[in-house]
Amino acid sequence: MTNTCKVLIILMFFPIVLIGQTSDSYFPVDIGKKKTLTWYDLEYVEYFTDTVKIDGYKYHMYSQKFKGHFKDKAFRVSNDTVYFWNEVRHKHQVYFGINPIVGEKIGLGTIKQIDATLETG
Repeated sequence: MTNTCKVLIILMFFPIVLIGQTSDSYFPVDIGKKKTLTWYDLEYVEYFTDTVKIDGYKYHMYSQKFKGHFKDKAFRVSNDTVYFWNEVRHKHQVYFGINPIVGEKIGLGTIKQIDATLETG
């Protein structure tokens, strides 16, 4: 294979790699960037801490800190679906998808309605 052919093959696949790494994702992963949130009167910090391999898949470790307590989860994105690693059941489970379908089961729940709104006070 000539060098020109090798360069053309690399250039054909390079945009595919870049498309998969956009920061415009609906579930952006920014290791180390911390967010401070408030839930009722409880303030907590959450952030992605690291990238690990679990069962052959690349997962991003996510940490939440509540008043000195930490809660860690492992997430991965594949085909517009966010999965988490269920440590108790030792399996990959759907956390949410970008294109839900009424009747679809996610975790222990079922999609009942699409384009619904939630009002908070």
